[in-house]
Amino acid sequence: MLLADAGYPYLVKSTTDDARVIDGELYSVDDDTLTLLDELEEVSTGMYTRETIEVERREEPRATEEAYYYLAGDREDLARLPRIDAYDKALHDDVYLPKDQRGR
Repeated sequence: MLLADAGYPYLVKSTTDDARVIDGELYSVDDDTLTLLDELEEVSTGMYTRETIEVERREEPRATEEAYYYLAGDREDLARLPRIDAYDKALHDDVYLPKDQRGR
């Protein structure tokens, strides 16, 4: 399930009743970059955990690959966060707050 909080996407596991396909981008990164991404996503604090998932590429040749994604940690306010179908530039420009301006 994709949620929006302060204008950034927040991925959480959902039940099969509300599961949906989420479009995204797939990047190849080295171990050093992966470590930096873990720091950015605050894995050590529990803000996110890095998980693996099978993804289906849409472009040719179509293929299924294993990829990493960052899963949001527990929050008491998840029920109030708006569900979104996609996180795009328009949404980002409309509601994004820089990290130092978020009330957390």
